[in-house]
Amino acid sequence: MRQESSAPLSFVTEHCQGVMLYVFSGKIHSASDSASFLNVIHKIIQDQERILIDLKNVSYIDSLAMGVLSKLIKLVHEGKAQVRFCGKNDLLFEILQSANLDKLMTIFPSREEALAGWK
Repeated sequence: MRQESSAPLSFVTEHCQGVMLYVFSGKIHSASDSASFLNVIHKIIQDQERILIDLKNVSYIDSLAMGVLSKLIKLVHEGKAQVRFCGKNDLLFEILQSANLDKLMTIFPSREEALAGWK
């Protein structure tokens, strides 16, 4: 049996090697969480050139939020956003695998590895 954090979705930001880093924590498990996630993602894309999204502390992501990630991944593939993901955790990776999103995006194990190609 898996234990999931009951913490609501939150995030902090920091600059790291010329890249804006967004560190998400908690669960994305309701329509309001997914809407908040979508709003943050839209703002991220509008405001920043290079974005690193750290998902290490996200303990759950629902289907609505996976749709948000799918849209973001599409923008990346179209060259409209420079986004990388880091902080691979087993539980989140299983959820992404179940939706086949793991085949569309790379989640780097660490910030350092994600930032390496952007230096």
